[in-house]
Amino acid sequence: VDRLSELGIRKAEWLASLPTTTPELVEAWWHAASCRPNLKDKRGYAAVGIGSGRLPTPAGRQPAAEWTPAQSAPARTAELRPSAHGDLWRSALARLRAAVSPDEYATWLAPTEVLDIIGGIVVVGTPNVFVRDRIEGAYLAPMRDALAAELGRPVEVEVAIGSSVPV
Repeated sequence: VDRLSELGIRKAEWLASLPTTTPELVEAWWHAASCRPNLKDKRGYAAVGIGSGRLPTPAGRQPAAEWTPAQSAPARTAELRPSAHGDLWRSALARLRAAVSPDEYATWLAPTEVLDIIGGIVVVGTPNVFVRDRIEGAYLAPMRDALAAELGRPVEVEVAIGSSVPV
């Protein structure tokens, strides 16, 4: 708990209570978050990774399966390659766009992107704390449903401040 609190990670007590949380896991995820220069919410990203109970994927190594739309392929159980996240997210956003007003979509959903998929957790990046807080308060369940529909399996969504686009 001390190291998690020292790093300022939300849910420190809960994460420390998980049987898979070790000092090595905490340091590995903190290092992985620190190596992502465009990630503004390193603490949130690290918390998601620690909560997964798995070590981060080494840089340059990509998981084997590639995402395809749920309607044209059976449900996938493997993780997605980062290059496929854009197509997945565009399809999920199309589902969300149909459920909200054009202004809501443009303000809160359009500036988001999938930063990573860690096990059954999809990490969605937002440009700032305001968008993150609004999504957590109003759009988390619809995002989870849209992503689950696209992937053909249940997922959890964590929201972090960050982008994969260089600034």
